[in-house]
Amino acid sequence: MRPSTGKERLEHGYSTIKLRPCIPADWEECSMKRVYRGDTYLLTIRNKNRKQCGAERLIVDGAEISGDSFPIFGDGLSHTVEVEMQAPAMDGKSIK
Repeated sequence: MRPSTGKERLEHGYSTIKLRPCIPADWEECSMKRVYRGDTYLLTIRNKNRKQCGAERLIVDGAEISGDSFPIFGDGLSHTVEVEMQAPAMDGKSIK
């Protein structure tokens, strides 16, 4: 597992954090820890299809979340965030 380079995109909003991962295609997985508003987010990005950008599946604290953002909990606890990158399409473009 590779450490974070800090280039993975986390966009903080008022009540949510939007994830738009962008990592080298040869990375199979990376992880990072981010503290925001007193909460700790333990993020794991899985890239088994060797894509560079885009999230297909987002799981927060064991529950699948639709879309590319998750709530800011504001409870001062640690939360696990798992991201699966998009699968490649036959023409080389991302499937969405």
